[in-house]
Amino acid sequence: MKPSSATSPFPRIRGALAGLCLAALLCVSAFLPTACNLGGGTDVGNPDFSARISGSIKHRDGSPAALIPIHLRPKAFLSNPDSAPGQAGKAVQDGFSDTQGFFTLDSVPRGDYRIEAIDTSGRGAIMEVSQDGRSNLLTLAPVFIDTTGWISGKVIYRGPAQSPPPKIIIAVYGMDRWTAATIGGDFTLSGLPPGKYSLHISTMANTGLTTLISDVALDAGGRVSLETVDLGP
Repeated sequence: MKPSSATSPFPRIRGALAGLCLAALLCVSAFLPTACNLGGGTDVGNPDFSARISGSIKHRDGSPAALIPIHLRPKAFLSNPDSAPGQAGKAVQDGFSDTQGFFTLDSVPRGDYRIEAIDTSGRGAIMEVSQDGRSNLLTLAPVFIDTTGWISGKVIYRGPAQSPPPKIIIAVYGMDRWTAATIGGDFTLSGLPPGKYSLHISTMANTGLTTLISDVALDAGGRVSLETVDLGP
């Protein structure tokens, strides 16, 4: 018997299956950018994510800076002269380096921070860190403590007349540092590690008068004198 000349149905079936598979792949690929974070995604981290921050402090000769006080503060933190510091939960922490100069700060919430290491003999260091919610462990590069310096200036009150004039407070962003200007408006912030600082100037009275001095660079052992600042409407 001669083989039948009718066309086999199998090629048509295979072609239909291939078409269905291609359609399914196209459909899935349409959802991938939003369903997955594929290479170079835009995930910005978990806002409730906390992390451990660790680092080490050294002297200039490379030896460990042992038992040095460590202070973690949000970069927008301002010390309030009317209240005790450290009332903002895990976003405000104090500790010490160990005998080898290492330190650890646990359960730090997401945010931008300044860490100050300062000893009792006029040496210190500043570290900037951003906890963006992407990792539960941040290890900072070693830092070296160096001679502290000071920032001074003069503030002229230009607000409504008061007797006596309101007390003027100069506070450092991201640190537990503030001072009050004299009656003549002079002030000095001493014992500051080398770094860059922003100052918040305001009155303790409810005048609503404030001003900001930003990006004040201080070298190790430096002395910076600011121009006179007018505080007024």
